[in-house]
Amino acid sequence: MKKLGLAKKSNGKSHPFIGAALMFSIDYPEHYQSYFLKVTRYHDTSMTNIIDTKEFYPPLQSQLEQAYSACKLFVQKRIEIKSLSRKEEYVIPISSIRELLINAICHRDYARKGSGIQVHIFSDRLEVISPGVLPGDLTIDDIGKGVSEIRNRLIVKIFREYRYIEQLGMESIELLIQP
Repeated sequence: MKKLGLAKKSNGKSHPFIGAALMFSIDYPEHYQSYFLKVTRYHDTSMTNIIDTKEFYPPLQSQLEQAYSACKLFVQKRIEIKSLSRKEEYVIPISSIRELLINAICHRDYARKGSGIQVHIFSDRLEVISPGVLPGDLTIDDIGKGVSEIRNRLIVKIFREYRYIEQLGMESIELLIQP
């Protein structure tokens, strides 16, 4: 793991970085339970009537895949019938859901414990809340201009290897600007 940049040596032992542990380990200490990702589906536009909720835990690749599947299940579809066959389309574009989930996992502040990533799916929108503030000196205005800053380089590196991210930084702009 050290050769791959996933661990450091201390006191003669190899210790994985937290990003590597969250990516690959299936046996977590109890405090890792705070790295959950929760997807909640609401009946309408408010948080008063919950239809269903699911929680997912590391490893992060599994967490991403399970959360993505839950979002696809929970997000409403439009059905259009213009011929014998119908056309189904998600109300919220799947590419946007993918981008939001990946960004939330890659840019979460893993030093903050006790709160996980929250995905709220309403009848008219999807909201993602990821623990932490914007990294470094990054501002919302910067993001609107295409500026990005990586908080968790190791997780981003591994997600890039899995071909989950392109690291272009441009998809976020479109998501933030939409009314």
